[in-house]
Amino acid sequence: MSNSELDKTLIDLLRDQSNDIRNKNMIKLSEAKGFRKVAFDMFKDHYDGLWRLDSINGEDTLVRSSDPKYAYASGNNGWSASSDYDFRNVTLCYKDIPIHRFSSQEFEFGEGDIGLFKSAILESVDEDGDFIKNILSNQPKSKLEALCSTFPEMTKFLK
Repeated sequence: MSNSELDKTLIDLLRDQSNDIRNKNMIKLSEAKGFRKVAFDMFKDHYDGLWRLDSINGEDTLVRSSDPKYAYASGNNGWSASSDYDFRNVTLCYKDIPIHRFSSQEFEFGEGDIGLFKSAILESVDEDGDFIKNILSNQPKSKLEALCSTFPEMTKFLK
């Protein structure tokens, strides 16, 4: 084993055994403290990191969404789009808060063209005011109220 492999192994071992969530990529939901649900199956930790709820070996587990397996596309004015591990969904986010999920089954995109789909969503956000209005209008009332109180600029899209 080379020195670099040994270093990586030791760093990974220390990270896995750390009590600090900043050093972990997966945490059992039952052990997660300091997390709050923000939308869908997304959670936010007290360090402002985003986590996704997944079932791993039949157990609810929070998985760091900043893991490299997630692919983000940044848009303008705080908008972004991210794909999940399986490239089956794209989530439109505003200032890192998930707003709406697009399913590959409904919109017929695959792993090979998911980047193009994310770009198209972000382009629609930039160029089509009705696009955002429709997405926001279809949110549950409580979620829409929470979004508008957190981000007052969202109300301009509803007019």
